[in-house]
Amino acid sequence: MRKTLLILASFITLCSYSQNKAISYKPINFKECDRNNTYIKSEKEPEWKCDSIGLIEYMNQHVDDKEIKKIKKGKVIIAFIVNVDGKTCCTSFVNMTDYNLNAISFKDAVNSMPDWMPGTQNGINIKFQKVVVLYIEEGKFILK
Repeated sequence: MRKTLLILASFITLCSYSQNKAISYKPINFKECDRNNTYIKSEKEPEWKCDSIGLIEYMNQHVDDKEIKKIKKGKVIIAFIVNVDGKTCCTSFVNMTDYNLNAISFKDAVNSMPDWMPGTQNGINIKFQKVVVLYIEEGKFILK
């Protein structure tokens, strides 16, 4: 009887632990970008410079993933390099939703972005690692 109670108590503890355990989101890292001499802080960070479309609208139009339409509320994190010429290269993607999103569709959208205004340090254009959190509500990226 004592052995049975001990096993039962262990099982209940294990079950409650697994229900309370925080979800771990692993980044998907892409290897195509040259990360040498990349800044993560500078006097002036890169800026989206496209006047015809905003970053959120761009992502809504260019991320080709049908799973996004199913998401009521969630977020993803993308990291990318803005090179000295303003061109982008996606370095990583973190899916913080309950859906299996296609990381390649995010990478392709980032790598096809219009040129950014590059970051600067001491008045010189630099290669900069940018991190953007994209919030999703009712199947669309939103500003938050």
